[in-house]
Amino acid sequence: MRARRFVSSPILIWAAALLGASAPPFRCPLNVPPVLVASFAEYRPDHLHPGIDFSTSGATGLSVFAVAQGEVYRLKREWRGYGRAIYLKHPDGTISVYAHLERFEEAKLGLETRVSQAQRTTRSRYPGDIYLDPPVKVSRGQLIAFSGESGAGLPHLHFEIRK
Repeated sequence: MRARRFVSSPILIWAAALLGASAPPFRCPLNVPPVLVASFAEYRPDHLHPGIDFSTSGATGLSVFAVAQGEVYRLKREWRGYGRAIYLKHPDGTISVYAHLERFEEAKLGLETRVSQAQRTTRSRYPGDIYLDPPVKVSRGQLIAFSGESGAGLPHLHFEIRK
């Protein structure tokens, strides 16, 4: 993947919010300078890219943080596609998605335990969607996962904001 100099309009709006004078609604999900390697609605052979991809400079295991307060209500563990992914619902109904993760945060949130339980229940290494009941509350800037290259592509963090 190559870093992009061109950034689509939704990304510019999001970046402006991150860099604005007042407190932005979201923080960056990584603690490294944000470098985009894929933009929103970029053409793919069978679909349009539904989010943005942050470079991890080829590294895995970078800390991934909640962009805002919310609840982890869904995890995903699949062989292709998003690989390991977290879905975080925020108080205004917005959902943030973090994908291609190496692992979920276990020490405080117990998310790897939830995956292990789903693997035992489904008898599959890749149980797909795992809905958490009850959801796990997180605060803005809280560690939720570690970047990776699960699913598809080289190491990077796929990120989406859904309304």
